[in-house]
Amino acid sequence: MAERIEKFALVAAAGAASAFQDHTFLDGIVTRLELYVPPGHAGLTSWAFYFGSAQLLPKTAASSIVADDQAFEWDLENVPSGSSGGAGSGYRSFYTNSDDYPHTFHIQVWLDELGEDTSAAALPVLIVPFAGVS
Repeated sequence: MAERIEKFALVAAAGAASAFQDHTFLDGIVTRLELYVPPGHAGLTSWAFYFGSAQLLPKTAASSIVADDQAFEWDLENVPSGSSGGAGSGYRSFYTNSDDYPHTFHIQVWLDELGEDTSAAALPVLIVPFAGVS
């Protein structure tokens, strides 16, 4: 179970040939992503999920999800945290909408909190006896 879930309602503007929508949230380790495409999209919209310029979902590059009244779930591993561009930044959705009406995608990003950096704690500590000043 994720420690935190971030939810986004992405409104795809009518006639959007191709567009990106950034998703910003507190940084964490992305473990799962869920997408719900409500009824009405009727094959007129498409969606893909990116980190920076790298497509994460669907896993086949340059492909996208085209659906209507359908839910999708992906368990993810080794997804970069957003720390390269600041807290939770760098994630974004790519979408198209060839319809005359806007349509909404519902996205849920499941995250685990970042652990404490214990790399410094593993270093040895040198204890030197105090030599007084005379």
